Amino acid sequence: MTHVLIVGLSTRAIAESAIRAGFEVRDLESLREHYEATLVQWLSRLEARFGEAVAIAGERRARMYRLYLAGAAAGFRMGRTSVYQLLLAKRTARGRADGLPRCRAEWYDGIASGEVRPIGRAGETAASAPPDRRRPHG
Repeated sequence: MTHVLIVGLSTRAIAESAIRAGFEVRDLESLREHYEATLVQWLSRLEARFGEAVAIAGERRARMYRLYLAGAAAGFRMGRTSVYQLLLAKRTARGRADGLPRCRAEWYDGIASGEVRPIGRAGETAASAPPDRRRPHG
């Protein structure tokens, strides 16, 4: 490997594609500050075990990832780079997106209280979903 490739699409292009595929955009959230913190943690862990990384991947590759993590964290910290999370809901035959809270505060309240959260199929919750589609809370 000689390059770290970053590919980005606009949130508009992704949202338009999702809508054409029958989804409804229910929420868009910037995770810029969260991702900067994640990159800083990854860099810290790489630095702590850099010798092991060199032994596994080689000096050049380990240094390339060190530079990528540091540079990407700086880009997010300075607001030059961002990452967004879109919440999409598949519409039912009646055109509804059933099973979702009406606002973000309700999602967070449900998570904080330990209530079962919807997982994306109309009427299906984490408790009622087949095991292959269950996901943990939190």
